[in-house]
Amino acid sequence: MTQGTFVRDVQASSWWSVVGGTASQYYAMVSGEELYHENEQMENPGHVRWGKAFLVANIMKDVQAGQPYTATSEAESRNLAIQAFNTAKAAEVTRSWNYLNQRWVRCADEQEAKDKIGASHRVSFKCTYVKTGFCP
Repeated sequence: MTQGTFVRDVQASSWWSVVGGTASQYYAMVSGEELYHENEQMENPGHVRWGKAFLVANIMKDVQAGQPYTATSEAESRNLAIQAFNTAKAAEVTRSWNYLNQRWVRCADEQEAKDKIGASHRVSFKCTYVKTGFCP
């Protein structure tokens, strides 16, 4: 097995609500921040933190390390390779999820977005993804 066009297609969608709707003085700020998260972080493969999530090379390395997948028939060999791939993919999804759920990653993403759009209330906002405490 070799790495070809296997990629993970991540597409983000923003969903948020501002009390008072577009008439709220916070609407433009919240909208700008969430769109930054979507366009510049989640959907940007070169983003400094998101680019370290879900690394295809890790999956292929694990699958290739188990070669050759030989059995008594072609079908059984193929199934062994498929099982190895699915196991490696599940491990990488878990690693990626754990990485992105670290507090420093979440808070860095929040601060980056707030800085980029000039959010005026950053100090008052708790980190969106942390239940207790403020982002550094």
